[in-house]
Amino acid sequence: MKLYKHFDTDAMVIDVVTHPAFRGFGHLLFPLEGIAPDPDMKLDEIDPLLYHYINIDVNTTVNVINYMLDEVSAGRTIFYGIHSEQDKGNFPKTKDTGLFYFRGKPGAPFAIVCPGGAFKYLGSIHESFPIALELSKRGYNAFALQYRTGGAAIACEDLACALAAVFSNAEMLSISTENYSLWGSSAGARMVA
Repeated sequence: MKLYKHFDTDAMVIDVVTHPAFRGFGHLLFPLEGIAPDPDMKLDEIDPLLYHYINIDVNTTVNVINYMLDEVSAGRTIFYGIHSEQDKGNFPKTKDTGLFYFRGKPGAPFAIVCPGGAFKYLGSIHESFPIALELSKRGYNAFALQYRTGGAAIACEDLACALAAVFSNAEMLSISTENYSLWGSSAGARMVA
C-alpha cells in the first residue's frame, strides 16, 4: 500500500493525468478526448476543458481527485471496464468505457451517474464524480459511467453494459441490486430517461 501526497488547487492537470495511481485511466479524469493537456494548465484553470460549463468549483475537483488517490492508496480498485476483451479488440473506443466506483456501505443499493457533455465529451470531473462522491458519503454505492461519445444510441449501449456488469459483479462489489437508481445531467439525463 502506497500513500500518495494530495493535490491542491495549484496542481497541474498533466500531473494528475499521468499520476502513477491513475495508470490506465488518468486520461479519463478530464475531457481530453485523446489530446494531451496543456502542460501549464492548473486544476483551477480547467474551465476551457468543459466548454459547456462555467464556474467550475476547483475545490470540488481537488476533493474528488484526492478521494480517488486515497482509495488507490488503500488498495481499492476505482475503475472497472465494462466491455469484454473481444469487444475492446473489435471496437477500440470501448477500451475507455467503464465505471468509476465510489464505495458506500457494504450491501447498500447502488446508483450509476451519467455525466453530460452533449455526447461530444464527458464532463465527469464536474458532473458525475462529485455527485457519485456525495452519494457514497451518504452510504450508497455509486458509479460514475465513462461512456463512448458520438450520440445517444452508443452512450445508451454503454449504460446497458454498465448495468449488466454491476448486476453480474454485485457480490464482488459488495452491493445490493435492489432499489438502485440512475442519475444524469444534460446528455446523461437523456440516457437515464
